[in-house]
Amino acid sequence: MTTIELLATLQAQGVKLEAHGDKLRYCPSGVIAGETLRELAAHKEEILAILKRGKVEVITCPGDDCDQRVLLVNGVGRCHQHNMSISVHAKIVN
Repeated sequence: MTTIELLATLQAQGVKLEAHGDKLRYCPSGVIAGETLRELAAHKEEILAILKRGKVEVITCPGDDCDQRVLLVNGVGRCHQHNMSISVHAKIVN
């Protein structure tokens, strides 16, 4: 499993990850077990580095006929299959 696949899996399960120095914390605490916990430990350093850069989200590329997952940090990412940058901005509507 790649780091992006792992982050997408955890996001789909509603797991929130946080970097606290060299520690990786997640909640809710009882959700991760078994193989997913082993994957999290294996990718810990890369995930910490990503989290320290900003807010993290994984989306599916919006390009035509593309199912590649794209890592967004602070709303910006890149689809390597389409060689395009992706920027997601939220607009608050009252």
